[in-house]
Amino acid sequence: MRIARLACVLLLALAAGAFAEQEQPLAYRTSASTIEGEEDYVGITSGQKLATQDKPPDGVALPKFTGEKPLFGLWKISMGKLTGPAARDKGLWLALDCSDKAGRYDLLYVDANGNGSLADEKPIRAERARNADGFVLSDFSMIRILLPGQDGPITRHISLLFRRPPGSPDMLLARCRGWYEGTITIAGRKFTCCVVDNNANGRFGDQSQEMDQCDRYIILPATGGKSPRPTMEQLCMFVGRYAQVDGEYYSMEVAPGGDTVEFTLAKVSTGTIKPGEGVSSMWVRGLVGTFEVEARNGVVEVPEGEYVHYFCNVTRKDEKGNTWRALGVVKSNDKPLVVRAGSETKIDVGEPFIYALSVSSAEQGLYRITQSLLTPRGDAIHLTCNDDALRKPKLRITNADKTYDHTFTMEYG
Repeated sequence: MRIARLACVLLLALAAGAFAEQEQPLAYRTSASTIEGEEDYVGITSGQKLATQDKPPDGVALPKFTGEKPLFGLWKISMGKLTGPAARDKGLWLALDCSDKAGRYDLLYVDANGNGSLADEKPIRAERARNADGFVLSDFSMIRILLPGQDGPITRHISLLFRRPPGSPDMLLARCRGWYEGTITIAGRKFTCCVVDNNANGRFGDQSQEMDQCDRYIILPATGGKSPRPTMEQLCMFVGRYAQVDGEYYSMEVAPGGDTVEFTLAKVSTGTIKPGEGVSSMWVRGLVGTFEVEARNGVVEVPEGEYVHYFCNVTRKDEKGNTWRALGVVKSNDKPLVVRAGSETKIDVGEPFIYALSVSSAEQGLYRITQSLLTPRGDAIHLTCNDDALRKPKLRITNADKTYDHTFTMEYG
């Protein structure tokens, strides 16, 4: 009896192991040489917009500024063992200073150790700083932050961009310049996995209905060499309850520190979406996850839940073998797309498309001509051939007696 019970336990353990993966480690990476190289791989992140103020923050020790009007901002973060005013305000204070009277904010102080003081920090000089025609621009492209953590120091890299357009409010944007990446195994197959702190709060794996508040991930087949460059669709995978890998759905757990991920095969309830004619695939996103699913028999099957953003694809080949693709981008202010288990949800996207041309008069005898390709419900369509954007069409305008006959290239619209 004891042997039979032991055999049953072993079988259950083996079965559980077939559906659950262990935590798998990822390594911290950053592109210290050029921003462009990093953005080519992980894409442009949403970042965090910081409010600026002239008044120094209460209780924060300050350095001796050179300029007359330093600016202050708070980078809100969810990491590290902050102390003093940093712990009170749940973020790192920073200050912008001018090294001369030209009005360029070319010096930056950051509370990089999280102790709530700027007096013990050295100024960081901007890579670009200018003040021309009243437009102020400062670019600090790579800033290293080293904070005390529970299990040792926590390293983060951010960039900071400051803009002051004439007659407009200040804009101060922080973006994370580091990500975690590594080779993982899912269902016996190796993949390159990357997790990105899209909302720049220092924590990885955040889920949100809003894309600028939701973190991202990339999963690509491992090549054993240099990491492959993701496509636009792969760059737009946002963290949710589930991730789709090789047609299967997995529960996805990202450690807040970003250093581990875990995928467990999930049993999900699904419903179907019935789009309009010709739709070959759809991209949907919500708290449940981000999925790109092919249409079969005119419907798309996805896990039940609410989706707040979605695209539709119509793909077709012509007689010369060229692949034409129409991508319909659904308006972000729409109501959520609700998919119920075992039921079908109809949406009005797909063919036929509508070509719209409008003409309006401008000043001094000029006319403004605009064109667009739309879905029946008014969503914009982006048309490509072999993944390349189409050239702007030409427009020929003549009058009745042909005394005016001119062809425009439409390069401006």
